Amino acid sequence: MGVFVLALAVAGAALLFTFAAVAILFKILVRLILLPLLLVTFVIKYGFETALAVAPGLSSNAGFSAAYLLLSGGFTGIFIGKYCRYLAASRRATPSGMQPAG
Repeated sequence: MGVFVLALAVAGAALLFTFAAVAILFKILVRLILLPLLLVTFVIKYGFETALAVAPGLSSNAGFSAAYLLLSGGFTGIFIGKYCRYLAASRRATPSGMQPAG
């Protein structure tokens, strides 16, 4: 009986350690991957908006508008995709009795 309790305690500790490691890994990955994407998105949007402020005639240019929409939409898609991937990984790593935030 004592061996069973000890094995159960070790398994529980390993499970808690695994969840803590996954949580730390998510925090590190989110910081390392999303910050450069946010900065690039900001620079691109700032550049396009500055160009429109300097030359308002660009708003009627189809190529300029297409490039702006494709780049903005592309980065939005990347952010939504990464969010869905992190959310799915979080749900897989969460014990069945608990619900992840979000």
